[in-house]
Amino acid sequence: MQPLLLRAATTYVGAGISVIPCGIDKRPFYPLLPKRLNRDGEMTATWEPFAETMADEATLECWFASSSGVTGVAGIGGAISGGLCILDFDIVQGICVYEDWVKGVELLAPGSTIDLPAQRTGSGG
Repeated sequence: MQPLLLRAATTYVGAGISVIPCGIDKRPFYPLLPKRLNRDGEMTATWEPFAETMADEATLECWFASSSGVTGVAGIGGAISGGLCILDFDIVQGICVYEDWVKGVELLAPGSTIDLPAQRTGSGG
């Protein structure tokens, strides 16, 4: 699986999207991320540097070529990724909130959601 993740990560970075590694829980894979002092004076891993600087090729190789525990690639939204905005909608009490959001946006700005890319996850959200 790792060569596929490295290829995906490299493609995203090539398209101007900053990325970080994720674990099976879809959270940042902190064991591979840089550490810095937090407010309590403790060293903790963080993904935040990648909101300002893209990972270089060597870092991508380290993260995605052979690291066990890495199961996904996460895009970082914001200025680093050309203003990319990522919205995550869940299913609440059996209702997919995304469809309701689209209806509401379309009432306010007809046609504005037509070209929005969307991805349904394994959980259905």
